[in-house]
Parts: sequence; structure tokens; C-alpha cells
Amino acid sequence: MIDSGSIRVVPRSLLDRLAGSPPEPPRPAADPVRTGAFTSQLDVARWLTARGVDFRVKAEPDGRGRTVYILGHCPFHPAHADPDACVMQAPNGQMSAQCFHNSCSGQGWQAFKTAIGPPDRDHYDPPLTSQRRRPRCERPPPSEPLRPADAGPPEDPDAVTEDRPPDARRTIPIDPKTLPVAETLQILTDVLLEAGDCYRRTGQVVRVAGTDIIPVLTPPELSGLVNRHAEVVMTTDDGPEYRPLPTHYAHTWLHQPNQITRLSNMAMFTLNPVYTLDWRLAPAGYDRESEIYSAGPAVASQNGTTHLDALFQDFCFRTPGDRSNYIGILLTALLMPHFIGSKPAVLFHGNQPGLGKSVLAQIIAILRDGRPTETASYNPNDEEFEKRLAAIVRRGATTILIDNAKSSGRAPRIDSAVLERSITDPILSYRLLGQSQEIRAENSHIFCLTANTPELSRDLITRCVVVHLFHEGDPARRTFTIPDPETDALEHRAILLGELIGLIERWREAGSPRVEAHSRFNKKGWGPIIGGILAHNGYPDFLANAAEAAAELDPGRRDFADLVATLADHPQGAWTAGELAEWAGRLGLFAEDGKDRGPRARATRMGLLAGRFLGETFTLPGGRTASFEKTSDRKGTVYRFVVQTHAEV
Repeated sequence: MIDSGSIRVVPRSLLDRLAGSPPEPPRPAADPVRTGAFTSQLDVARWLTARGVDFRVKAEPDGRGRTVYILGHCPFHPAHADPDACVMQAPNGQMSAQCFHNSCSGQGWQAFKTAIGPPDRDHYDPPLTSQRRRPRCERPPPSEPLRPADAGPPEDPDAVTEDRPPDARRTIPIDPKTLPVAETLQILTDVLLEAGDCYRRTGQVVRVAGTDIIPVLTPPELSGLVNRHAEVVMTTDDGPEYRPLPTHYAHTWLHQPNQITRLSNMAMFTLNPVYTLDWRLAPAGYDRESEIYSAGPAVASQNGTTHLDALFQDFCFRTPGDRSNYIGILLTALLMPHFIGSKPAVLFHGNQPGLGKSVLAQIIAILRDGRPTETASYNPNDEEFEKRLAAIVRRGATTILIDNAKSSGRAPRIDSAVLERSITDPILSYRLLGQSQEIRAENSHIFCLTANTPELSRDLITRCVVVHLFHEGDPARRTFTIPDPETDALEHRAILLGELIGLIERWREAGSPRVEAHSRFNKKGWGPIIGGILAHNGYPDFLANAAEAAAELDPGRRDFADLVATLADHPQGAWTAGELAEWAGRLGLFAEDGKDRGPRARATRMGLLAGRFLGETFTLPGGRTASFEKTSDRKGTVYRFVVQTHAEV
């Protein structure tokens, strides 16, 4: 009940003034993303209708305010029906998509758009655009030219809906206050996918530019790559501004596996023709089936080996087997997908300088990469040596030449754990100079060493194919029919590669026969396959020089051969490991192995060393041989030499 005493009379003029001024509606909250990121947004309903896609619109926006378009069927698996798949549009126009089945996980808007495909002319209806206010720093896009009336619908109306000419740069919105970091990372990945030149290689991002492959390892490098393809609009308190991609976003992206795995995987990058695992010549560009990117020239198979024979006829290979070993390395380059991480290095060994070892190594690089390779010097300091190898791999070389490798007084033999693992590891991994990052690549590289009468560690010798060059007299007096073999190889690269392909094709036509070849790289069939190709095409004695090379290049074996020659005719007949070590000390053998060791340590070392040579046969003066055996007597384990005369052999 109203108290009449509380009622007051209001003048008519006040009522008239109040009636003429309706209340001001509440001012909508500022939308920083809408004000800065997009000039237009996609009319999703019309876009789906133009492509004949069944859908329904969810009555209420989702928790992020996005309009949800539930598809009748998932574009990847039609069995995934309503409500399993949907397309979503945020208030700022940003698109996203998802199918909730595990088999479709990771498929976002770009994948949905590609799977749905171009518009269906029977359903085509040009989608409308909803104009948005541009950021203050953005220039208005150029007006779109008029289409002829009979031109029909555009092939892809997306260019219209995004209000972006085909050659315009995409805009990436970044609003630290309202846009989740995960969505920003997804947009960055979308940009790299649209660029079409970015791939995932051994878990790292690379960009292919013609015949160059460029690793993207650091946040500044990723920022530069993104800014190459798009403009970043950063929402600040003063409004939207164009800026480079902040490096902390790039750092987060580089350490976000879910984003990197959206890029297509590159199993191998090559500049020369290669055979895939199913024995196809990899096509140009990226082959999704094999995941090989071939940036090399198209090469046709050639009959015969006329140019190969002419190019190598004047090199002084010591034996036909040395020439076969070299051709085998060239064939390995063409079959590299079969032998990643399971192929040897090549050691060019000469009895003197000037025999063409470096030239032969550079010809490998020219046939592989279309250009000579830079050289690296051997460094007994593995940490420094690794940094040098890292720099070469980062620059994209697939032939690594360690030229004129020399031992020194401080390191009397070439012995490098970094080089040994580089030859056999499936993935090359090196720490970069002055950085915490490392460079990685699939091990499709061929390591070449050139040296004159070197001494190598046994582990390194067993990882190398030896190509021995030998000449008596002054090498400077020799003449070559082809004066400049490297330039000739570059000019006739396609023909030389075609002749190598011809060797492989003729072997395949014969049923791909394999041979018995003793090599530590037979896990993937390198020796039997390469040896089979060579034998079928008339190249004899593949790997026949392996034992001889080991005897020449391994100082431990040379010293042991001297020990055998000294004791083979000794009347004692049998020796313990300690007694062998004592004799080695008298003769000055194994000086490096026995340095600063006591008698017991030297005996243990001799026992391990002797185990390497059990069953081997050593040549003695007078046409005799001696085999090394282990037996037992009252002293325990003893070693004997069984001597045979030439007549008994």
C-alpha cells in the first residue's frame, strides 16, 4: 500500500524532457581481436553449402564464444557422423575444426578445408563477407577486378571470403590477453603449411629453396621464416601494431611437438636421382609415398659406360678392385634410401701426393650435389672436429671431404670417435659452434678421407672402403686424356648418372643377383647388393683389397705381424700373454698401447690384442705362412704359431 503522503507532484516539463531522451544502450565491450586481426570473415554457412556439405548450427556458442557448425559426416571418415565432426568460427573470424575420433586427431581447419575440397557448382552460392574494421596501420586491400558475367564461380571462393588478393600476405593475430597461446601456435603452423616449402626432418624444421635445404633451428630463424610468409599484428594497449613475430612465441613453437608433427616428414633430401625402397626412381619434388624430396635433375638410363670409362681411365688405381670399390661408392649414392646409416666411408689412400685422390672425392660430390664440396681438415680434438662437421652438414652438403688427413706426434694415428659414429649412425647429430642447439639430418652422407700412407685406428679402417692409388715416379709427368676431370664431370653429370642408373637397371632385369661380400655394413645388404651390381656389369674384385688394406693401414696389425715373424721359428713354441708382451717390449712394438703400463696391464692388453688375430694367417719370409692359434697347457692359456711352407700350401 502506497503512502499518499510520500507522493510528490512532478512538473510536466520534466516529464516531457524525460520522454524525449530514451536511455542510452550499454556500450559493447571492446573486442581487441576483432579490431585488429581480420578485415573480413568467412560466411561459414554459405561456404559449406557451396560445397554440398550437410551441417547444422549449434544453438548456443561454445565456451569460447565460437559458433559451432556440426557436420553431417567427417570429411576424412564418412562413418564419423553427426555430432562427431564440426567446424567452428570464433567471434574474430578465426576458423578451427575437429573430429572427436582418435583416428582423426590432429586434423585442424586447414586439413578440413583441403579434404572438403572446392565448391560444387550445383550448390554454389557466393559466400557473403562481413566487413571488419581494419587496424589503424593496415592499408586497404586493392579492389578486386570485376568478373565477366559468364565466368562462372571462382575455383576457390576462399580468396573472396578472406578479402585477401592471391598475392597478399596472411595476417597473424596475436593478443596476449584474449587469444590462447595454443591457438596462436596453430596459426603459425597453418602459415608454414600454406607456404608449401617447410618440412619436418629428423624432428627439426627445414625449408627447401630450390636446391638448398635450410634448417630452422633457433627462435630468430623461425621468426624470420614466419615473417617471410605473413604479417604479425600484435594487440597492445595502444591498439594493433605490425611487428615481427616475438621470439618467445617462436621458442614455444619449436618446443611444441604437436605443431612440428603437422609438417610433412622428410625421410631424405637428395640432389641426385635415388631409388626408393620399392625400387622406383624418386620423382621430382616431394614424394609422399617414400617421403623423399628430390631436388635433382631428371636423368634417363644410359646404355653402356662410355663416359664413366673415359673419365676414370687415367687414374692410377692400384688394382681393378680399387676401381670397382670407387664405382661401388657412386652406386651407393643412387641407392642411398636403402642404406641410410648402413654404408661405409671411402678412404682414398695413395703412396705419394699428386695422384688425384681429392679429384676423385670431388667427383663424388659433383655427381651427388651438382657442385664441389668444401673440405674439412682432420682435427684430433674431437670437440673441435665435431663443430667443423656440424657447419658443413648445416650448409646442406651430402659429401663430406676430410682432405689430406694426417696424424701428428701428439696423436700418432687418425682416431676419431666423432668420425666413427658419423659413418654408422642412422641420424647425424652435431652440436653447433657457440650454440646450445644441435644440427640433425638423416645419415645419407658419404664421408671421404684422403691420405698418403696414413695410420688409422682399427675401428675406422673397418668402417671404410679403401680406394688405393699407386704410382712409381713423378706424378707431375703424368698426362690425362681429360685434362680437367672435375669440370668434365660437372658438364656431363646427367650422362654419368644415367650410365650408373643403367648399371642398376641391367642388374634388376637379370633378377637382382647378389654376391657374397664380407663387410660390416651387410645389415641392410650393402655389400651383396653393390657387389652384385658390379659383378653383373663386369667390375671384378669388389672389396678384395679389404684384408690387405687393413694390414697396411692398421699399425697394430703391422706390429703383430712383426712379432709373429720373430717368434714363428723360436724353439719355445708357445707363449703366455705376459711372455708375448715381454717380447713386444724388447722389439719396441705396440709402444703406444704399452705406454705407462705395468707388466700385468701389458699382459692383459696383449691378451686382448691377440684375440683380434686368432685364426689369421701371416706371411713369413721364404714363401711360408704362419697361423695364430690359442691353446691351453700347464701354464694356462698359451698362444702358438703353426708354420706352413709354400709347398704345403
